Amino acid sequence: MFSVFYNNRFTKCDDLKVKLDNVAFSRISRKDNDVLVSRLSKEEIRTTLWDCDSNKSIVPNGFNFKFFKQLWDLIKMIF
Repeated sequence: MFSVFYNNRFTKCDDLKVKLDNVAFSRISRKDNDVLVSRLSKEEIRTTLWDCDSNKSIVPNGFNFKFFKQLWDLIKMIF
């Protein structure tokens, strides 16, 4: 009984799929795509890092931007 209930509850249902027939999606140019997927330069990364408040952190209980700024000479080598 237990397994039947959950099998029915979590079985894939094709009726709920989103249909996108006849939807026209905008496209970006090849040039714009190349910019979006290109590697960031060390200078772009450094500039962005220095624009961030040193007391802020990307994730809770993570390293703050001050940490990355102080160790930039070491960290920049991985880029």
